[in-house]
Amino acid sequence: MADPRHHIDVNLSDTISNLLEGFLQSRKKHRGVIVWSPPRDASGLESKEGFGNKWKWLKTSCEDMPVATNYWRTKRGEEPLVF
Repeated sequence: MADPRHHIDVNLSDTISNLLEGFLQSRKKHRGVIVWSPPRDASGLESKEGFGNKWKWLKTSCEDMPVATNYWRTKRGEEPLVF
């Protein structure tokens, strides 16, 4: 049986649900990932605050993601996230 964390319907739902519900009106925390560079370059990945609630296993398996996330947040003058 396939791992449910990798199910395409779950991934699509998490990726676009805020857009479909109205991004600014949504009460859900931002739970996506911003890709600032080619996806294979981990230094361009920025995870949003709510991302870790469901996808914590991915953040912990990609050691570069917390560093890259806090780089982009600091660049915008935001507080770093604690992972």
